[in-house]
This record gives sequence, C-alpha cells and structure tokens, in this order.
Amino acid sequence: MANSLATKVDSILVSFLVKTGGLPVLVKSQPRAVAEAERRLNNKLQRMFTGVETKLIEELRARGHVSSATDRKAIAQIVEDALDDAPSAVIDEAKNAANVGRRSVISDLQRAGISIGFDDFSPEIVRQLGEQVGPIVEDTKKLMVDNFIQTLQEGYEDGLGIDAIADNLRAEAKQVRDYRLERVARTEINSAQNWGKEQSMEELGVEYDQWLTAEDELVRGVEPTDEFDHVMMHGQITRVGEPFIHPEQGWQLSYPGAKGGEPGNIINCRCTHRPYVPTGEELERIRNAIAEDGYYYPAAA
Repeated sequence: MANSLATKVDSILVSFLVKTGGLPVLVKSQPRAVAEAERRLNNKLQRMFTGVETKLIEELRARGHVSSATDRKAIAQIVEDALDDAPSAVIDEAKNAANVGRRSVISDLQRAGISIGFDDFSPEIVRQLGEQVGPIVEDTKKLMVDNFIQTLQEGYEDGLGIDAIADNLRAEAKQVRDYRLERVARTEINSAQNWGKEQSMEELGVEYDQWLTAEDELVRGVEPTDEFDHVMMHGQITRVGEPFIHPEQGWQLSYPGAKGGEPGNIINCRCTHRPYVPTGEELERIRNAIAEDGYYYPAAA
C-alpha cells in the first residue's frame, strides 16, 4: 500500500470492520484482465514455438538417424532454444496477473464502502513472485524437451524409419501447440493472480477468504473419474494465511493454484478466492466452525 497516513488509516479500518463483521458479504468478481493476460501469454509462447516443427524435421533428415543420445539431444535442442525466453515471458505476465488480483481485492473492499487507493506491489514482492515462477517454468520447459527426446528414442528402439519418426515428432509438436503451451499460460496466470490476492488480503488485515470455482462443467469433481474435487470447495471459507481443506479428500492448499500442491490439483485450475467479510451474526458460526474443522461453509455459497 502507499505510505500515506490516509492509506494506513484505511488499512486499519478494513481490518477492524472485517474482524467485527461490519461489512456485507461481497459479490463474486472475475477480472477480464486475467483472461486477457492468459491470452497474451499463450500468444507469446505460441510465437516462440512457430517453425519449431519444421526445424525438427529438417534436422532429423539432415542427420539421417537417431541412434545416439547425442543426436537425439541435438535435435531436441531446437525446442530448448525456441523456448529460451519462455520463463521471462511467464514471469512478466505473472507479475501483471498478481497486480490484477491485488486490484480485485481492493475493488471488492471498495464496493463494500471502504475507500482504498489502487497501487501495485512493491519491487521486492514482485521479485519474490519471479523467484517462485521462474524455476517452475524452467522445469516445464525441460519436461517438454525430454518428451521430444523420448519420442526420438522410442522411434529408434522400435526400429522406425525417418519418415515414421518425423510423423511422431509432428504429433508431439501438435500436442505442445494445441495443449501444453495453453496449459502453462492458464496455470501460471491463475496461480499468480490468486497469489496476488492472498498477499493483498494479508497486507490489508482481511481475516477470512472464500474459495470460488468457475461453476461450470469443467470444474474438477464434476466428472466421477476426476482425481481431485473442487466442486465441494466452492464457497468454503477459511482464515487468511491458513489453508483451504477439502472436506473429504483431505488435501490442503493455501489458495487455488498455490505452488507446492499436487500437479493434478493445480494444473489448468480456474478457481479463485476473494475476501469474505461476514455480517455480525455470522461471525460466531464462522469462528466455531473453523476452530472445529478448519473451515466454514455459508448457507448460500
């Protein structure tokens, strides 16, 4: 927050009203800027990958074989080089998304009648975000490269000719273009904006936050075969700084998309969270439920 006296007073007021139940329940907000950041990042990654398939096939045909690990690695190096700037691109858009999350929290509180000015995160907080995101994207990039190496190795072990191996490389490249790059964009942007919300709520002294799903057929848990369930998480309230807890599966996340969770629980997640400011009569129920179970569900989520 800005260092003005007025802002400090606002922060104290928010903290007091949230803890004493003087604010109404907030409406759900879905910033369009989050979707725009996801599209921008996906477009950046797609542009990086443009022409990779052609270069892979050209290098494969120029070598004429993939019998050695050195040859396979040299061919897959094309993917490594193409995505060299992917970590920095993801970090840049993650910073934007984190500030979108911050503004969303402040906007929710403004709608509740509290006058708080918008300001972005400090450079130090942004640096911390980059330190979280960068290594994860590097690992994701390495996994993509390893998948191409594996495709080449399997082609060699199966005794396939160059044309058949080329077809397999095309199929792998299509998976990257059509699915994996978009998955990176969605996962990292949503995680970053939720991280921004969490940081902002802690800074403002908000006591409770609430998990919200996208409430559509793609939410985890809609299908019986889904390993992780987010449907049951919709509406759950916990204390800011303490984890959300699945009532049946038992897994915990600091916020939707939080780093350190099981990949199957956070990849492609579109859930979000918001400050929850209960009315006075609800406070006692929340406190008792959280003391007993670690979470609370309002009557109408």
